[in-house]
Amino acid sequence: MEILFEALLLGVFLIILFGLGAFFSGVETALIALSRSKTKMLIKDNPKKEKHITIWLQHPNDVLSTLLIGINTVAVASATLSATMADEVSLHFGINKALLTALSGILVTFIIIVFGEIVPKIYAIHNAEKTVKLTIVPLYYFHKLINPFTRLFTKIGVRVIKLLGGKADENTPMITRDEIKSMVRLGDEEGILKSDESAMLKNVFKFNEKIVKEAMIPINETFCVNIHDNINQILKATAEEGHTRMPVFKDDKTNIVGIIHGKDLVNIWLNKKLFILQDLMRAPYFVNENKKIADLLTQFKTGKIHMAIVKNNDGVVTGMITLEDVLEEIVGDINNEADLENVEKQN
Repeated sequence: MEILFEALLLGVFLIILFGLGAFFSGVETALIALSRSKTKMLIKDNPKKEKHITIWLQHPNDVLSTLLIGINTVAVASATLSATMADEVSLHFGINKALLTALSGILVTFIIIVFGEIVPKIYAIHNAEKTVKLTIVPLYYFHKLINPFTRLFTKIGVRVIKLLGGKADENTPMITRDEIKSMVRLGDEEGILKSDESAMLKNVFKFNEKIVKEAMIPINETFCVNIHDNINQILKATAEEGHTRMPVFKDDKTNIVGIIHGKDLVNIWLNKKLFILQDLMRAPYFVNENKKIADLLTQFKTGKIHMAIVKNNDGVVTGMITLEDVLEEIVGDINNEADLENVEKQN
């Protein structure tokens, strides 16, 4: 009777171990399946669990080590207990010990694979947020309990990875730029993203690589004001073109001497006799044609600039670029009122 009780007790311990194995396996899958952005949203929606969830964001290597220690400890303990239980039962009932040990090993392996790995992993990958919310608190305290061992194993693992030429930096993003690109491509292919949304996202990735030369308007295609023009010529041309800012050139368009704003011309409309173009001109802002447009956008924002005159490496004016031109590299063509009027005239 005592032997049966011991076997029953070992069986209860085995069931507990199977449950712990499922717990560790499920949490591991759920945390990995949860993107960094969703993890942060989970923290926002569950402020009481902020410190518990944050440990995954701050120390993913240590948390993974904790989970792997738990998973492997459960596997070893389960195998040991099943062998012990088989030994006790074989002694009591006179069953062949080797046969019973082999059968118990097969049964335990089956249970661990199906109920300790496959089932919790499939559930967790489809219910990642729910799984993390239910399991993160006990995981947090288990992690704190074995943290000294975890850190030791993590350091050893990181050293081995680095010796093999790999990377094991905890600050490495959980999702890479290439993975985001792949998601955009898949979203486009599967119809999740609209064509304009897909195009805009693709443009964002190209944005940092583009230079001013690719986005500028060539100087020979740019509307400019001649410094020698009189007020009537300037007002007429401005009204026809509909631009709010215009470069001013002297002799030819490669010699830009200033910028005038359309709103400044309104102020002298009523008293044309007082008009002196040089008094209205503002100093032009020059940029090199090889400058990254991302850097130019930053300068436009910080300097509250809307237009720049583009020069090549020899200092020769080659074009003009506006804030609108830069933004169009992301969102596509922006048609203002003047553009629409020009289209209507052409039609």
